[in-house]
Parts: sequence; C-alpha cells; structure tokens
Amino acid sequence: MTETIMRRVVIVCAFLTLLVPFIVAESMFFPYITGKAFAFRILVEIMLAGWVSLAIINPAYRPRWSPITITATIFLVVVGIADMLGINPLRSFWSNFERMEGYIAILHVVAYLFIVGSVIRTEKMWNWLFNLSVGASVALAFNAFSELAGGVAGQAIRVDATLGNSTYFAVYLLFNIFLALLLAYRNRSRRMMLGVYSVTVLIQVLALYYTQTRGALLGVLGGLIVAALVILVRGNAHPRMRVVAGACIGVVIVAGGLFMVLRDTAFVQERPTLARFAHISLTDSTVQSRLTLWTSIGWNAFLERPLLGWGQDNFIVAFGKYYDPIMYKQEPWFDRAHNVFMDWAIAGGALGLLAYIALFAAGFWMLAKSTLPLPEKALIVGLLVAYAINNVFVFDNLVSYIYLMLVLGYIHARNLYGSIEAVSVPHVVRHYTIAVSAAVLLVVLAWAANAASFARAQGLLDAIRIDYATKDPEKVLAAFEKALAYGSITGLEETREQLSTSALRAFSSKTVLPEARAAILNLASSELADSAMTEPNNTRRLYFLAHFLKASDQLEDARTVFDQALAINPLRQNFLYEVGQTYLAEGDFEKAVETFKAAYDAETENDTAFKYYTGALIFDGKTAEAEALLMERFGTTTVDNELILQAYEKTGRNDRIAEMLELRLRAMAPADDASVRVSLAVVYLELGRRQDAIVQIERAAVVKPAFAEQAAAIVKAIKEGKNVKLQ
Repeated sequence: MTETIMRRVVIVCAFLTLLVPFIVAESMFFPYITGKAFAFRILVEIMLAGWVSLAIINPAYRPRWSPITITATIFLVVVGIADMLGINPLRSFWSNFERMEGYIAILHVVAYLFIVGSVIRTEKMWNWLFNLSVGASVALAFNAFSELAGGVAGQAIRVDATLGNSTYFAVYLLFNIFLALLLAYRNRSRRMMLGVYSVTVLIQVLALYYTQTRGALLGVLGGLIVAALVILVRGNAHPRMRVVAGACIGVVIVAGGLFMVLRDTAFVQERPTLARFAHISLTDSTVQSRLTLWTSIGWNAFLERPLLGWGQDNFIVAFGKYYDPIMYKQEPWFDRAHNVFMDWAIAGGALGLLAYIALFAAGFWMLAKSTLPLPEKALIVGLLVAYAINNVFVFDNLVSYIYLMLVLGYIHARNLYGSIEAVSVPHVVRHYTIAVSAAVLLVVLAWAANAASFARAQGLLDAIRIDYATKDPEKVLAAFEKALAYGSITGLEETREQLSTSALRAFSSKTVLPEARAAILNLASSELADSAMTEPNNTRRLYFLAHFLKASDQLEDARTVFDQALAINPLRQNFLYEVGQTYLAEGDFEKAVETFKAAYDAETENDTAFKYYTGALIFDGKTAEAEALLMERFGTTTVDNELILQAYEKTGRNDRIAEMLELRLRAMAPADDASVRVSLAVVYLELGRRQDAIVQIERAAVVKPAFAEQAAAIVKAIKEGKNVKLQ
C-alpha cells in the first residue's frame, strides 16, 4: 500500500509539473517567474520524498546509470564546484527573483530527470505526459491569441501568454511542436487523431510566429530539416516518411528562397515577424549587441576564468568589468550573455560548458542505441537540435530546463525499461519506517529552503504596493524592514534596490516629514552600503549606492563610489554621466566638461554623450565651441537635450531655448503637451514676443481644459500690457 501511494504521488506531481507554465503569482515580485519556480521546486521536493521512499522500499526504483544520468551527475558536480569557487557562491546557489535559477534550480531539474526517468517507465504513461503537455500548449496558444485580440491597432505585439516573456513562450512552444509531431506519428493510422495533432501543430506554429522570436523559429526550422535529413539518409524501411521528409526540406528551401526575393517588399516589411527576419544584418542593433556580448564581454570574461568560470548568476559582474562602450544603445545591465553556451562557458568555464554539451551528446548517443522507430528518433533528434539552435540566441529559463530534462528522462527510461508495461520486482527491503522518516525529513528541508524566499517575494511586492498606494514613508519603511528581515539571500538585492527607489521618492516629496524621510533614507543608505561592501567588484551594486547618494544630495560621497566603479571599468558612460552631473551641481564646470568628454571619447558615435559634452561646454561659457561642434555633427545648433536646455537657461540664451522647445513640439506632433507650450510661452515673454506667448497659452488651454480658466486670465493680463510671471 505504501509503495502504491508513493508511486502515485510521484506520478501525479510529474503531471502537475507540466502545468507550471500556467502559474502567474500576482502576490509575488516578478509574478511570472517566482510563482512558477516555487511551484516546481515544491512539486519536485514532494516527488523526491516519494521517490526516496520508493527506492528504500523497492530496489527496482533505485536510479540506474546510463550515459544520460552519468553526464547529468557530472554536470551537477562540475557546476557545484564552479559555484563554490566562483566570485559569489551565495548568489550562485540562490540566484534572485528575476531568474530563480542558480544551483538550487540545477539540483531540482537534475532531480526531476532522475525521478521521471526512474518512476515513469511505460510508453502509455509517457504518452499521457506528452499529451497533457501538448494540450496545455494549445491552451496557452489561445491565451496568446487573446493578447492579439486585445492589442492596439497598428502596434506590433510579441505574445508571451502566461510566461511573461516572448522568448520563454517561444522555446516552450518549440518543445511542444516536436512532441505534437511525435504523437502525430504514433497516431498516423488513426485519421481523426492524426488530424487533431496536425491542427495542434498549426496552432502552435501560429503562436510561435506571433512571439516574433527569431531564435526559436530558426530552431524549429533547423530541427525539422535535421529530422528530415535523418529520415532521408537512414529511412530505407520508411518510404512514405522519406517522401514526407523530402517534401519538408523542399518546402523550407523554396520558402527561404521566396523570402529572400521578397524581403524588401511591403508584404514582408508590414508583417512584424517577417520584418524582424528581413532586418537581420551585422548593422542591426540587436545583432551588434549580441556579438559584443559574445565576442568582447563574454570572451574576455571566459579568458579570465577559463577552467571553472565565475559561478552561476555572476555574468552581471563580468559585464560590469568588461563592459564595451558600444553597448550604449542597449539597456544598461545584462545578467546573461543571451547565448546559453556562452552563459555556461562563463558560469562554469570550459568544464561547465563541456558538461552541458555532454547532456546533448548523451541524448543523441542513447537515441542512436534505442529501439524507437527511426522517424521517432529523428523527431527527438530534431527537437534537441532545435533547442540547441534556439540556445545560440537566448538564455535558458526554468520551463526550458524542465522540458530538456523531461525529454532526456524519456530517452533514459525508454532505453533502460523498453516497453515494460508494469513494475513487478520482488520487494527486497521493506523498511517502511525509514522510508516515511526520509520523506518527512525531505519535506522539512523543502520548507527550510523555500519559506523565507517565498515570504520575501510576497513582502517585497507588498512594500512596493504600499508605497504607491499610501505615499506614507513610515508604512513603506515598516514593509521594507519586514521584507529585509527574512533569512534568505534570494531577492535581497532586489529588495534593496526597490527600497532605494522608494526612499528617493520620499526624499523628493514636499509633504513627507523630516523624521520619516530621514528614517527611510538611512535604512536605504545602510543597506546599499552593506551590499557594495560585500561585493565591491560588482559595478551594479556600486552604481545603485552612488546613484542613491547623488540623488539624495550627498555629492562628494557619490563621486567616491562612482570613482570606485570607474576604477573597474573607466569606459562606462552612464557612470560618467552621473559624475559629470555632480560636478555641474557643484558648479565645477571644467571638471564636468572633462568627465562628459571622457564619456564621449569612449564611443564617439554616442549622441547622448556628445550632447552632454556640448551642454557642459555651454555651462562652462564655451558656447561658440559647443555650437560649432553641434553644427558639425547635426547641421544645426537646435538639438533637443535637457542638459543643453539647462545650459542655455543658465547663460540666458532664451532664443536658443525657444528654438529647442519649438523643435520639441514639432517632434511630438500629432501629440501635444500643455506644459511644453506654457514653457515656450514663458520664453516668448522673456523675448518680448507677447503675441506668440498668447498663442501658446491658448493652445495649452485646448490641450489641457483644466488650465482654461487660468489661461484666460493670463491672456487678458498680457493683452493689457501687464507683466506676467509664469511658472
């Protein structure tokens, strides 16, 4: 009885893991990530408790070695050593809320591989698993289609269903497309079922198309071509499948050639997914950023620690150290290389990368040795190839890990247990007390591993909501103190960063009492300082501390921390921008010019750095030099930039300010902004252009009706020749 119960518990949990993609935990920080991760961990921990009990009771359930389980164990050991010897072992183990990966995730997914590969042995049970997965993917595809229906006309939407990220949804669909094809082949003699699976694949492909994820789409095409080639080369015993395979390759070749011919036509350019493929080139900003991440930042990071790498979740540190100024066009922080193979080369070094690749090699090896029909082998080979191609362009996530281990677990079980329909091994050991005790112990350990992180994920989101809902710094402070108090590493840095944002909001508020403002500022300052002190080589931590100090008017301390970050990488433009702004705030215009010029010299194509540099020159009284540079670069001195605008305000150049605000309004069209028009009216009054000021004020009243009464009074005063001061 105990054995039966435990086995059923494991199997039910295995099925439930395939529903994890549906989970969106609205009560947690990063709801699309944290809820799925905690649910999967808890399910695997329950499965592990059941499996350990089964293994104690009946030796038939104990793990059996195969190339897949051996390489998975090696991968687990190598990554564990790399994490322990990495630059931040705690982060490598626990990760953060945004990713929820780290070594704790690797432990769970490898355990999942061992469990499903040991307990789920019958072809019938695996078919039920695959059918559940494919059915779930169709449900999520329709969820994604609802996003299209609810979209704004004219705006391209990259659907993500309940995955929270279009690339995550795309790789989920990638796996399920091949599983659906596998099931279609197995049901080829049943016309109705074959039709159902065919429609299923069409739905999945359509959803994949609307994710606009090039890596996954290329992966599916590449995987299908490989599968077809396997059948063409080895499928003498399957003549009909060879015809289908040849037709597939022909369709792909013709479609590819047709696309190349039509790539510049309106038909392609007006369709976002096709346009994304048409725009692939070395000059594409996304392609450039990926190449920089791989060939510059990633490669240099790998060379620094080539054997065992930096440890998981430490790419952010390598990115800060080897940041390339050409990345100015992209987001300021990358915590992944957007290439799974490069990610593992950095996280685990050459050994970690080889261990990861060995998982695929073991899968291919066992497929070659298996008794599966050739078309099924070809489809699973195609699936693994498709996933590998996808991984060249993106990073992994929990759902893709789950499916990789599920497929490897199937190959392992299929090879070792063949088509056995039931487990009927005599019980050699019946230590039920030990089994139950082991299960209880694992449940207790599971609680200890998850409870604090789970609570912080909720507590952090509560603190953010309280901040936006109440604007009460005392309540916000109490909520953040509660979130910080949980004894977990996971989410600690994200809590500190969110705390700093809330503290700065309180600092800039005119209604917050000094005591309340001081309390939340002190807590934020203390937490950020602790963060920077524990990892002084992490430029992201240094940046958050320095930015906080600058924004709270602690300029000298801010520069000290920024200097510490710039010592790690002196070419980081956004750090230099902040330092330059501190010099401007203190009136040291010469040093501001020097700092902004350094940002510009780091990458002279950077227009933002150039505008900061010329703005600083104007602040320093070198207006002629600045305008000559502006004219040389843009063919005009009228360039919309806030720092340049402030510089002209300081130097009293209202004519230039008027030109910039006029330019801003033209750029907004057909949209409009009442505040910009009022600002322009102020400048016109300063220039004596009273009629032009009236036009702008009247227009502002149209844009903002609530301003109409005040605008009428202002216009009346101007017409009467009175001196009017607008704020």
